[in-house]
Amino acid sequence: MNNQRFIFIDYCKTIAIILVLLGHKDTPLSDKSIDVIYTFHMPLFFFISGFLFKRYDWITQLQRMKKGIVTPLFFFIFFSYITLYAPRNILHHNYTDIYSFIHIMLFIPIKDTIKGLSVCDNGSIWFIYSLILCIITFRILSEKILYYLRKYLYIFLIIVPLLSMGWCFIFTGSYPWNIQRHFIICSIFILGYSLNPYIKKINSNNIKSNKFLILLVLSFIFFFIVYSNSNNITRWYNYSISIISSYQTFILTLMGIIFVLTLSMILAKLFGKNKYIEFISNNTYTIFATECVWQWNLHRVELITTTEFTALQIVILRFILSCIFAYYMNKYFPSLIGNKKK
Repeated sequence: MNNQRFIFIDYCKTIAIILVLLGHKDTPLSDKSIDVIYTFHMPLFFFISGFLFKRYDWITQLQRMKKGIVTPLFFFIFFSYITLYAPRNILHHNYTDIYSFIHIMLFIPIKDTIKGLSVCDNGSIWFIYSLILCIITFRILSEKILYYLRKYLYIFLIIVPLLSMGWCFIFTGSYPWNIQRHFIICSIFILGYSLNPYIKKINSNNIKSNKFLILLVLSFIFFFIVYSNSNNITRWYNYSISIISSYQTFILTLMGIIFVLTLSMILAKLFGKNKYIEFISNNTYTIFATECVWQWNLHRVELITTTEFTALQIVILRFILSCIFAYYMNKYFPSLIGNKKK
């Protein structure tokens, strides 16, 4: 039962990674649409991570993190270096001495790897650092604390925006490992973990699709009522503007997560298990960490061949190339991307 696979989570992760691709650069979407995506797309990943999280003793937990997260992290940093950072800096810099070459090609990547933000020009890798820090923080919490958090979850939800606002006032600017976003990331992770038994119960019960559809519509309506009445850009990490804005941001994040979860359950009931959806779900880590690489290389193709891709074509090609890369990595080197050899 511990290895039970949740089909709706496969759909949920697939929707989440599509939102990431659409929300990044070279997107065919409008600025307003991107702002909507940015209210919940990354919290959705942390929520799913919390939902799927299993506590083990510290030795086992660290071993699993090493295999499933840390080893892939270093691989993706190396991959980003040889396919993105090194080619970009060799092509775009006129080096005047050996020191400047060593500084740019060696010292800066090492510094960025330690800081854990945009590593080797790959702006997507920050997520992995934040997930590692989140898991360690969560694992430090005792079972008793987690019990009370789950028991008084409604109180926790009420005070999260206020605590997140306070955290952002303390940590202003950009910090290593995205410390300035750490509290809200952990809060969403804890929420996913705490709601695990309730979501599983809802999913396992034979609830008619029309009830899910009602919840889907209600979350959609409530989301846009709050969004249309917000005066500031309510991206998921904006908690330092005002109390009202902080609550608006948090509500939008929750409504976005509820909407995608509900939609995923509907899709799972309608279409069931799908091998392509399952493949994407198993490889969201790889797709997320490499799509930035393909984006830059597609621009190189445009420059070299005078080919011009539309924004939509770039999004589709980034997705296809990431999936092809994931397929061959799973076939030949699965351990490097955190998967087991089949």
